[in-house]
Amino acid sequence: MGYKANIVTSLTTRFIGAFVTLGMSIITARELGTEKLGEISLVVLAIAIAMLVGGVLSGPPLVYFTPRKSIKHLLLPAYIANVVSSLLVCFLLSLFELFDPQYLGYAILISLLQAFYSTHFYILLGLEKLNPYNFIGIIQVIVAISGVAILVYGFNIRDPSAYFIAQAISYLVGFLFTIPFMRQSSYSDPNSGYTNVVKDILKYGLIMQVASIFQQLNYRLSYYVIHWQLGDAKLGIFALTMQIAEGVLLVSRSISVVLFSKIANLTEKSNIVDKTTSTLKFTYISTFLFLVLLLVLPVSVYEMVFSKNFSETKIILWYIAPGILFLAIQTILSSYFSSVGKVHVNAIGSLAGLIVIGLIVWPLTMLMDLKGGAIANVISYFVSLVVALVYFVFIEKNPASSLLIGGKDVKTYTKIFSSK
Repeated sequence: MGYKANIVTSLTTRFIGAFVTLGMSIITARELGTEKLGEISLVVLAIAIAMLVGGVLSGPPLVYFTPRKSIKHLLLPAYIANVVSSLLVCFLLSLFELFDPQYLGYAILISLLQAFYSTHFYILLGLEKLNPYNFIGIIQVIVAISGVAILVYGFNIRDPSAYFIAQAISYLVGFLFTIPFMRQSSYSDPNSGYTNVVKDILKYGLIMQVASIFQQLNYRLSYYVIHWQLGDAKLGIFALTMQIAEGVLLVSRSISVVLFSKIANLTEKSNIVDKTTSTLKFTYISTFLFLVLLLVLPVSVYEMVFSKNFSETKIILWYIAPGILFLAIQTILSSYFSSVGKVHVNAIGSLAGLIVIGLIVWPLTMLMDLKGGAIANVISYFVSLVVALVYFVFIEKNPASSLLIGGKDVKTYTKIFSSK
């Protein structure tokens, strides 16, 4: 399947997944309420951090190394890293009460299952098996929303455990479905072995994961500040708003997956840059249009869908919207730098954004409530994006004009859904 066809397929399946995920958000928001949603968001954040730590050996570097190394030499170190990071990180975060310790068991279980599932997903990307990747992704979210609906409406479980149990089951099902596709016809490194693989992944992936950890903290530091300053009910409103806003990122995230998978197997820089700039332009136009659609919806729609407890959602969306556009562009540039072995650029940008939000989120949240948290996020996203753009244009010597929409791009985008 061609590059454009893969983008269309990935976008289509991500749209389906996004609608299913939206349904899950609606159920949890309406039936669990703002405070419990805030508690869930802290556990989800803890799981994300645990996965990032284990991702040094089981994360995005697998996409790069799958065509080059034996899969069996990739999987065992990845599984071990997943187990260690899930146990250690979740325990430490609960010990410091960065989420409610009563949910520690759920956090460890979901972290393990999601990490195993994600490990296989990165292998599928490295193998360029995008059809199974997309299909299994749909199955996983359908199982998740079905599980939540059954537990909430069928068994009348209206607490965070309903969400956690459904997620654990969905990741287990997704992991099992990926197993038949873990087959590799060939790999380029004849010296592939466990020691060799671990050394190479650490050399390539350590900085990448440090960048991802900085990035995650950059994105979510405001959650902890809101939790401490305003309480879990306010955090629930903010977390739902961020989930809705970040749903718009399905365009950039879908395309970046295809882009990374494709250029991880390319060697000619001009081809890599061309694919990056063309997908970047398509991404920011699409993201802008989706943001406009979100912002024109009246407050009454959000209240009707999620309940009147979430009446602040619309105004927070207005404040966070520019940051979502910055993130969409940053996502594509991050894939580019990862593909050309310059992951330190992502680390520098994420660290810069983290430092900025660390300095401003507390006072802004104190002065402006949730709106302040949104503004702090937008500023930090902008700083990270500026770092990436400076590197891309001035250090990599790619002309700034290549990032602007031209007549050729318009013609290309009108054909993208009808050609391969």
